[in-house]
Amino acid sequence: MLTIALVTGCATGSGGTPDNIPVQESVTPTATNDAPTPVPVEKYLLSDEEWHTLEKADHLLRKRCMQRFGFAYPITFKDSEPLGYSLTTYRYGILDPDYATQNGYRTPRALNARSVDQENRKRNAQLEELSHDAKLVLFGVQPEKNGRPVATGKNLRNYEKIPKGGCLNEALKSLYGDSSAGTDSPVAVDVNLKSFNQTLRDPSVLKAFAGWSSCMKRKGYVYATPMQASGDPRWAASPGSSDEKVTAKADVECKIQHNVAGVWNAADVSYQNRMIKRHSTELRAVETSIDRQVERARAILAKSDSE
Repeated sequence: MLTIALVTGCATGSGGTPDNIPVQESVTPTATNDAPTPVPVEKYLLSDEEWHTLEKADHLLRKRCMQRFGFAYPITFKDSEPLGYSLTTYRYGILDPDYATQNGYRTPRALNARSVDQENRKRNAQLEELSHDAKLVLFGVQPEKNGRPVATGKNLRNYEKIPKGGCLNEALKSLYGDSSAGTDSPVAVDVNLKSFNQTLRDPSVLKAFAGWSSCMKRKGYVYATPMQASGDPRWAASPGSSDEKVTAKADVECKIQHNVAGVWNAADVSYQNRMIKRHSTELRAVETSIDRQVERARAILAKSDSE
């Protein structure tokens, strides 16, 4: 199994150092495990577990609101366990040769995509089947038919008390207040994307890619970068094929041999630290907001459990 122990030099840079200056490493990071060191921006982005908690609380609030008006909320919350991996786990591709042999380049999220899509289609169909009045309570707007508003139902309980924006909006305001509802901070997303893109031009990473490419060529594969290998159009045409799995295993072996994930992660962390330092005030507020939202969601769920 492959692990990653990282030591980076000049990680944060000075306040006046541009974010895109190549990383200068005083010590070469070494690969020893399949779980890379989490990138710093993870603490400013909602984790899989946090998303799950927020969505569960949001569902409960919608359900309670609908019940106040005499309607059942038709969606059943699928209380499955979160996938259990972080933003960084597959950030540099598949890193476990055993996993590659079994699944090729498909991550657990990709393997689960079909069932998620089916669940979403089922939910949408259930919402479409709601009566006119139930939709009015849920969405707070007049549902339209053939482009024309449908007349308001006459038997709706407490019609005048329907919250603005319906139960959907009431749930969001109860859970998130005036902050962004269920979305990641644009600043954190920007740091996440920019740092990764900058690593693709970093000399140390490019050198690691060159070593990886030579290794792959010796195994009979011609790819300039790991992204070319994982993004080969053949895998989309035939997901999980034997060719994909064999290629993915060779990919991982070459990554291990040339410490690609270690060097890549070190550069990524360094660039992120510089950007986070530049946006420290905004990101501290983001972290506080996430903590408050998740605490509020947990309190809502705990109260429900005690009722």
